[in-house]
Amino acid sequence: MQDFLDALFFAYKQISKRYIMRYIVTIGMVVTLFWAVVGFLFWDGIIAVSASLVELVPFSFIRSNGAVFLSAFLYMQVVLLSFAIVHAFLMNVYLDEEKKEHSGWITLTLVVGSALFWAIVWFANASSIHTQLEKILTWLPFETVEVAIAYLLGFYLLYNMIIISLTITASLYSPKFLARVREHECPYDPIYEERGFSIFRYTLRDAALFFVVSLLAFPFLFVPFLNFLIQIALWVWLTKDTLFFDAATLLFQNPTKREFREYRWAIWGIAFIGSFFNFVPVINIFGPFFSEIAMFYYLKQKREENASV
Repeated sequence: MQDFLDALFFAYKQISKRYIMRYIVTIGMVVTLFWAVVGFLFWDGIIAVSASLVELVPFSFIRSNGAVFLSAFLYMQVVLLSFAIVHAFLMNVYLDEEKKEHSGWITLTLVVGSALFWAIVWFANASSIHTQLEKILTWLPFETVEVAIAYLLGFYLLYNMIIISLTITASLYSPKFLARVREHECPYDPIYEERGFSIFRYTLRDAALFFVVSLLAFPFLFVPFLNFLIQIALWVWLTKDTLFFDAATLLFQNPTKREFREYRWAIWGIAFIGSFFNFVPVINIFGPFFSEIAMFYYLKQKREENASV
C-alpha cells in the first residue's frame, strides 16, 4: 500500500514540475487543437450523425440522458470558472515572486481541488440536480431538446477523441519523457531504451480494441448512469493496459502479464485514479502522463525490492 501511495505522490509531483509540465502542455495543446480543427471542419457532419442517433431513442431516454449530459457540462463549467476566479486572485494578488516559482504545482492543485470540491457538491445533490434538469428539458419543445442533445453528443464525441489521442500519444512518447523523469530523479537506475517498436505495436492493438468495444457499447450511451460506468471502465482499461505495458517494457527485459499479476490491484488503482483527470477539461491532458509516471515509479520500486531479495 505504501508503494502505491508513494507512486501516486511521485507522479503528481512530477507532472507539476516545469520540465514535465511544459512537455505535457505542448502535447495537450497540439492534440486539442487538432481535434478542434476537425470539429470545426466537419461539425455539420458530426451533428448530422449524432442527430440521427438521437432520433432513434425514446423521448424518456433522451430527457433522462440529456439531464446527465447537461449536468456533466455544467459541472465542467463550474469547475473551470471557480478555478479561474481563485487562480486570478491567488496568483496575481497574494503570491510573491519567490512562491510563483511553484506556480505549476499550485495551478494544478487548484484545478484538482476545485474538481474535487464540486464533485462532492454534485454527488451530495445528484438527485435534486438531475430532477431539476429533467424538468427543464420537459418544458422545452421536443425538437429543441433533440437538437441540444445532438450538440452535446457532438461535443462528447470530440472530447472523447481528445482523451483517447492523449493516451495514445503519451504511450508512443513514453520512452522519451520517462527517460527524462529517470534522468532527473533516478539517473542511476537502468532502463531498456530501445523498445519503441514494441510499444508502438502494443498501443495500436489496444487502440483498435478500444474503438471496437466502444462501437459495440455505443447503444448503452443513452442509458443513464450505465453510460457513465461503461465510459470510465473503457478509460481505465485503455490506461491500464497500454500505459502499464509501456512502463514494464522500459524496466524489464521481457515483461509478461503473468509475472505482474500480484501487482494488478495497484496497477488498476493507478489507472482508475488517473482516469478521473478526464472529467475536467484542461487537467484532462495530465491524466495519461500521471498514470504513466505512477506506474513507472511503482514498477521500479518493485524491481528494486525483488533485486534485494
